[in-house]
Amino acid sequence: MSSFLLNRHKNGVRFLSIPQWDNSKLIKTAFTTRIGGVSSGKYESLNLGERTEDCKRNIEINYSKLCEALELEDIPLVSLKQTHSDKIVEVKKENLPNKKGYMNLGEGDALVTDDPGVALMTFHADCIPVFIFDSKNKAIGLVHSGWKGTVESISVKTFYKMQALYKSRQQDLQICIGPGIGYCCFEIGEDVYALFKEKFFYLEKYAKKTSNEKYHIDLKGLIKRQLEDEGIKNILISQECTVCRKDLFFSHRRDKGSTGRMAAVMRLI
Repeated sequence: MSSFLLNRHKNGVRFLSIPQWDNSKLIKTAFTTRIGGVSSGKYESLNLGERTEDCKRNIEINYSKLCEALELEDIPLVSLKQTHSDKIVEVKKENLPNKKGYMNLGEGDALVTDDPGVALMTFHADCIPVFIFDSKNKAIGLVHSGWKGTVESISVKTFYKMQALYKSRQQDLQICIGPGIGYCCFEIGEDVYALFKEKFFYLEKYAKKTSNEKYHIDLKGLIKRQLEDEGIKNILISQECTVCRKDLFFSHRRDKGSTGRMAAVMRLI
């Protein structure tokens, strides 16, 4: 798996990590798979989606197992109610209602922090996770970029937020674009294609028309191009498609909206 390593904790939880980042001893990263939880049926088994119709107790157990696997039992694990927006939220432990455990801070689709006392989390089931690491200023950003967020350039806006808050510079950033829906499976109609074309003059390099008057678009490639246009060069991409890998991932598109959720997690050490 390009850029990512598949790990297995003794409690059965399997997750991907970015070893070249984790080996720095400055940061820990994870992108969960569907393996290692207690949920069943269409949510089998490590479903972390609170807004799904899965049994609440199963989700609680899944969170407990995840926190054990990632050693997060004693710090806050912070997420947002994702709305496919371009809203970015800064997280500081001192401003949180609780000093450990899982909590949701309201609406948004990206989180940033320079506080090693918190862990950031976003949810995914095809939408693209973007991990941002400023190794010089010890700051991180975590982005949920669906097609709407990609059109709104949320990853670039997250860089701008880190630039304003932490003085992050292009040359100090490392970025990893994680598993998500691939070029092979992200098919859209003329109406959505028009929204992309209005924003990106170079879209034809990342899109192709199919025989049924639909289009395939390379969301990961577009996100990388947006960041490169800002002068950011150190960018890794996972080639894993969440739609194709039913053995590892939940997929909203493949499962017609009735499925579980994976999580991307980041924390400073």
